[in-house]
Amino acid sequence: MVSAREREGRRAGAHARGMPARGSGSERRPRAISESEMFPSIDEDPMDADRDGDGVGRSREGACRSGRTPLPQLAAQLERAVLASFAEVLQTECEVDFDSGSWDECTGEVTEALGRVMVCASAAEVAGRFSSRLKSKELKRLRDALWDLRVKLESTCDQLGGCSVTIRHRFEALRSASLDVVHEKRRAPNAPSGAAIPNLQVVPEIDNESRTAFYRGGQPTAEGRAWLVRNNFKTVIDLRGSDRDNQWLQAFGGGSGQGTYGPSALNIVHIPIHDMEPPTDEDVDRFIEAVNNESMRPVLVHCKAGIGRTGALVACWRVHQGMDVDEALSQENLVCDFGSIAQEAYVRQYAARLKNKSFDSEHFIGNYETKEAEAVLGEHSSLQDAPDMYIIRTDGFSCTRELVEKRELKISHPSTQQLILVWRQQPRRVFIIKKIGHGLLPELIEVAHAMMTMGIRIVLDEDTMDELETADIGEDSIHRASVQRSAERVRKVDGQIPQEEWGTIDIVVCLGGDGVILYASKLFQGPVPPLLGFHFGSLGFLTNHPSDEMAASLLQSIGRGKSVANIQGGVPITLRMRLECTLVKAKDTKRAGGTGQATKTVTVLNELLVDRGPSPYLSHIEAYDRGELITTIQADGVIVATATGSTAYSVSAGGSMVHPNVPAILMTPICPHTLSFRPVVFPDSVELELRVASDARCSAWVSFDGRDRCELESGDSVFVRMSEYPIPTINYADQTGDFISSLRRCLRWNERDIQHGFDTSQKEALRKISESSS
Repeated sequence: MVSAREREGRRAGAHARGMPARGSGSERRPRAISESEMFPSIDEDPMDADRDGDGVGRSREGACRSGRTPLPQLAAQLERAVLASFAEVLQTECEVDFDSGSWDECTGEVTEALGRVMVCASAAEVAGRFSSRLKSKELKRLRDALWDLRVKLESTCDQLGGCSVTIRHRFEALRSASLDVVHEKRRAPNAPSGAAIPNLQVVPEIDNESRTAFYRGGQPTAEGRAWLVRNNFKTVIDLRGSDRDNQWLQAFGGGSGQGTYGPSALNIVHIPIHDMEPPTDEDVDRFIEAVNNESMRPVLVHCKAGIGRTGALVACWRVHQGMDVDEALSQENLVCDFGSIAQEAYVRQYAARLKNKSFDSEHFIGNYETKEAEAVLGEHSSLQDAPDMYIIRTDGFSCTRELVEKRELKISHPSTQQLILVWRQQPRRVFIIKKIGHGLLPELIEVAHAMMTMGIRIVLDEDTMDELETADIGEDSIHRASVQRSAERVRKVDGQIPQEEWGTIDIVVCLGGDGVILYASKLFQGPVPPLLGFHFGSLGFLTNHPSDEMAASLLQSIGRGKSVANIQGGVPITLRMRLECTLVKAKDTKRAGGTGQATKTVTVLNELLVDRGPSPYLSHIEAYDRGELITTIQADGVIVATATGSTAYSVSAGGSMVHPNVPAILMTPICPHTLSFRPVVFPDSVELELRVASDARCSAWVSFDGRDRCELESGDSVFVRMSEYPIPTINYADQTGDFISSLRRCLRWNERDIQHGFDTSQKEALRKISESSS
């Protein structure tokens, strides 16, 4: 128990240190009740009491003494909340097949994201014992893992009708702690843990450091808002801009930010500033006016982490109060994960303006890296003093950031690697297609029956099912009737299989040549199951599996073959890029005032061809990349091909042969009118537009993988970009081995009669000629 004298002494000590104490007498304001007080404190989780085994509960006492809750403890609380709410979902994700005699690992979207959070939280806690720099890196990984978990949880919550407040409260507590990077000695006295308000510090008056001007910190969680109410804060200055609504706990800090505190409890002042961007002059004036108004104190100013936007405004306030700009900036860390060079440049520009001087902020930002490099290379500098550098990698669909160690820009791994597919469960449905005609119907029956004996269901398209019923194939197979009776029929709409019809197909087996692979690409215009191609055609560049080894290839495709790269049950695959081609008529283009609505969208595996068709005149085509003119094409036509299609029409027109794993888009002219127009290889990030020129003498014609040929009139455009859905083909050997084998087998690449070697007399004669010449 704490005596009344001890409580009074604590209030006096808090007041002497600048901490706002509970009011008394006439100064006491109405007590506001926070919704967050309905939930237990993160430091008072009853489930953590007397915990054995993981040590989380035993470490709580030491953590509370230091004012910080251990990250593993916060992660464990979040884990328990998720497990309690999503027990049925996680059980479905982690279903184990005991009949198979093996223990499958527990995998699933939520479980993997939650597991990554647990691992990153423990890693950050351990890293903090050795190095603040190492801890900073691990906290960055933890924040990334938390964002991924939040996306997964929100998606799952939408399906279940909402997430519990406990999950959101625990999530915000851990996220807040992951933002907390301030040293314990700089934390405000009697401040709550970083899980309540990260980076909470006292900002003293310039002329009297013993007197508190205001408080600064990160976004308060539900517990942080309750702490503000208990300590009679009057004003909260919220600097968040578009990220203000990113909080899960909208009632406690997102949206309007009012919660249920009431108008007399907290005055919310919103000065919106975009993350990583500097404030405006009006923002600084509003901020200085608010924090200098003693009637509004105690004041908390916060952004998301309390470092970048908050630090920029605090530095401007210090400069306005008379502090030197370099001294003011020395107390901030604006150039970091939470701040930017532009924010520091603004503070210097603000200081120069107060002194009626000029400051070139653009020059400062542009030369920042150069100045830092010179300092690093100085006589008394070291690489450890260099600022962190990052490389942002984006592929048009996702974005990742990599830390550059010691300013060493290097390739961490090849951009293309051998991919290995591993089945969690044996494939259940296999779709079999073959080349046109009845010639391969017996082989199809043989493959279908073999898969059926493995407990796999067979799917056939409606044309093949009709052939099974009516075709005369000579000596009838004994398994024809059973295949006909057991196979499932899949329908086609406009030459394509609707996604709802094939959503559970695991593998597509192709019997024939390259035309069958192209046919499969046309059937599946969206996501495509792995393709296993057997060579029964005349060329078979894409069908690498020989027809006399069908049994071994079929077993390999379902994970029952030999080990691949020391992975038991692995299936080597190649992701063959496709092109998404969109045809837009001239009247529908946005430049003509239209909506940009597409007339046709086709996904191709080999190439898009635009040519002059039956016209005797040259095609006149303009090529653009995102609206920027690349060149004007006057030729018989132009081919835009993938790396897979580089060995088809493109190579016949003089283009290069490109390995299918190279992420590239090829542009190959057909009989161009200029000798300097050579084939060019673009990266897969380009978005091409082929437009028939307005002054073209004739129209052009377009075809997609040799099909669906249609006319393009003046002003019509075809937009070409990388498709999100490649064609995954199962390798016979590996990616490069299959490609080289196809070059030799199909194209007779660089084959000729070998020159005969010289005999002894010829070698002697050549030696004498060489000696006489020297």
